[in-house]
Amino acid sequence: MWAKNSILNERGTEVALTNKVVLITGAAGGMGQTHTQACLDLGANLVLTDVVEPQSLIDNDRVTFIKADVSSSQDWNALAKTIENQFGRLDGLVNNAGILTTHSL
Repeated sequence: MWAKNSILNERGTEVALTNKVVLITGAAGGMGQTHTQACLDLGANLVLTDVVEPQSLIDNDRVTFIKADVSSSQDWNALAKTIENQFGRLDGLVNNAGILTTHSL
């Protein structure tokens, strides 16, 4: 595991997300929750989105949850407006949303 608020990349350079605004799609699932915790540990302000609200929404003043379907352009427009109004910018995207099927297509 990494030290709080920074990690070293493959070149040995320290990386942090302090005060960066990061959008994480598919935030309610296992990988989304892992991405959320990692970005929080690195100091990011987060906008989380999913079609369902996470069972355990992180109680943190650096986290905003917006219910949205990433296949909807209307929902993307609403996300963009909310991010612009609340933060004024977006520094990063973890495009994690997806559907896992357990049967043949």
